[in-house]
Amino acid sequence: MYKRMLAIASACTFAFLTIPHVPQVQAEKQEQPWRKYPDNAKMGFRDADTFYRSLDKQQYSEYPNAKKNIRKLATYKDVNAILSQASLNRVGGDGIHPNRQVYVYVSVSPQGEVKTAVFDAETKRQLSGSEGK
Repeated sequence: MYKRMLAIASACTFAFLTIPHVPQVQAEKQEQPWRKYPDNAKMGFRDADTFYRSLDKQQYSEYPNAKKNIRKLATYKDVNAILSQASLNRVGGDGIHPNRQVYVYVSVSPQGEVKTAVFDAETKRQLSGSEGK
């Protein structure tokens, strides 16, 4: 009987201590939707050409003799406008502030194949990329 009461008391204590934190964590996520990649519009970064030259070419490289190359330092909200210059669109972007600065690269081969890459300007991590027709 004592073990059963102890088990029930332990379960109630565990529930009491953990359940109230769930709404708090969810509220924090809603209050800080950009916490992973916040606004960094006021920070200064290298120009897109300099960043491109420093890239590992296995991450992204332009097509030789490309008929179009785009290299831009822009805000994340402008990525679609830049990609549309090559008749492309992007998808999603959860957790990235619209004013977050990114490097956008697009290369179109003479045969019409397209490579894209978007890198976070601050962390230098690749956020997205694609290759194909």
